[in-house]
Amino acid sequence: MDNCEIATGQCTNTPGNGMPCEDGNPCTSNDLCTNGSCASGQDVCPLCVDVSTCNDGSTCTSDACTNGKCSHAFLTPGTPCDDGSVCTTGESCMPNGACVIPGPICDDGNPCTADSCDKAKGCAHTALADATTCTTGDLCWEAACGSGQCKQTTNLCTGNCGNGMCGPGESQQSCPKDCGAAPVCGDGMCQPGESMTTCPKDCGAPPAVCGNGMCEATETAQNCPADCK
Repeated sequence: MDNCEIATGQCTNTPGNGMPCEDGNPCTSNDLCTNGSCASGQDVCPLCVDVSTCNDGSTCTSDACTNGKCSHAFLTPGTPCDDGSVCTTGESCMPNGACVIPGPICDDGNPCTADSCDKAKGCAHTALADATTCTTGDLCWEAACGSGQCKQTTNLCTGNCGNGMCGPGESQQSCPKDCGAAPVCGDGMCQPGESMTTCPKDCGAPPAVCGNGMCEATETAQNCPADCK
C-alpha cells in the first residue's frame, strides 16, 4: 500500500498482503497480493483429455488441449465466422476474437418498417403506423407512411409561390419570387426568354428573309423584288 509520512514527507510502500489483484492469467481467479507480488489464485480452466473437451463455443478461436490444459487462440482477423444468427451473413473475426457482421442487420431499405431480428426465425419487418412521417428523397414532396409504404402527400413546389423553389407549374411570369423576374422587352438587355424575333429592340432585328412577303429594313426592290415592289 502506498502512503505518505507527513512528518518526513517521504513515501512508503507497504505490501498489501491479501488485497485482490490480477495476475493476467484468464485461467485463475481470486488472485491476491502476497509480499508485493500478485499470487495466482484458483485454477478455473478445466483439465482436458483431448481437444473435444475444450470447445469454448466461439468460431473465432482455435481450441487446443496441451498437457491437460485447454487453450483458445484467436484466429487471424478477417477469418470467416458464424455468429449463430440466421439474420446475418458475411461475418468475420476481429482482433479481439469477436465475430462481427459487415453492416446493418435486416435493413430492408423501407423507411416505413421497423426492422428486427430473431436469431432463430430470421428478420422481421413491421409496418409503422399510418401517417408516420417519412421521406421519398424528393425535396418537393412531403410524405407519410401508409400500409407500410412511404407515399407522397403534399407537393411543396407546385402552387406554392414564395417557397424559394421554382417548381413545376411556376415560371418567371407566374412566380418571379421563386423563378426570377420576367424579362422586359425594351430595357436594353437581351435576357433569357427574349430573342431577335420576340424582342428585336433588345436582341437586334432578325436577318431579313427574302420571299416571306414582308419588305424588311435591309431589303429593297433590287435585292428582293419578291417582297419589295
